[in-house]
Amino acid sequence: MRIQRKGLKKWQQQTNYHKRSLSETAFFRLKKIFGDHVNAKKFEHQITELLLRCNILNKINQLGMPSSYAV
Repeated sequence: MRIQRKGLKKWQQQTNYHKRSLSETAFFRLKKIFGDHVNAKKFEHQITELLLRCNILNKINQLGMPSSYAV
């Protein structure tokens, strides 16, 4: 109902919908590449495993980004 009153674009801006969408996409990609469960048993090792996954995903993203600069 709020979307109908304000319009979709305005609602998305007010609720930061774009940021939410970006984070959901990032987690989707993380799960697709590495699976949806953690292999480590101990909590400390789980933290390390997830940090490694995030770092690897960031490297993958950097490899796919074009080098752009002002002409």
